[in-house]
Amino acid sequence: MVEPVDDIAGGVELHLRTNASEADTLFRILFAAIQLGAPASKRQIAEQAGLSSQLVDYHVPKLVASGQLLLRRGRYRPQECLTDRNLLRLMKSSLIRQQLVNQVAAGLDFSQAEKDEAGVIEENILSLLRLFSVELKGGR
Repeated sequence: MVEPVDDIAGGVELHLRTNASEADTLFRILFAAIQLGAPASKRQIAEQAGLSSQLVDYHVPKLVASGQLLLRRGRYRPQECLTDRNLLRLMKSSLIRQQLVNQVAAGLDFSQAEKDEAGVIEENILSLLRLFSVELKGGR
């Protein structure tokens, strides 16, 4: 379930994920499918993700329904955009701007961290990205 957080220009609404454990499981399954690099069975995905087959069986249909995984001939593969390195580089250069890094860093307490400051900043930005999803209003 997601709750509206804020309305921003351009008809895009941000939602805060309220069920982080399910989101984490879905992400682990999706990431495992990406890591495999080829269409895979649910069992292969479960092994790669380090999850039970039952848990993957339960969650994979959600990833297909959300359009993140595709099913072809009994095998699952991620959308091509999720494996496109050029697209990932473009996202990094356009989404993760210095202003965001500076604002996140300004609000962090590094006193208990075991990682260096850059690692702490990176982990927190990744957590922020995972907390929020972008949903276009009124369509796809």
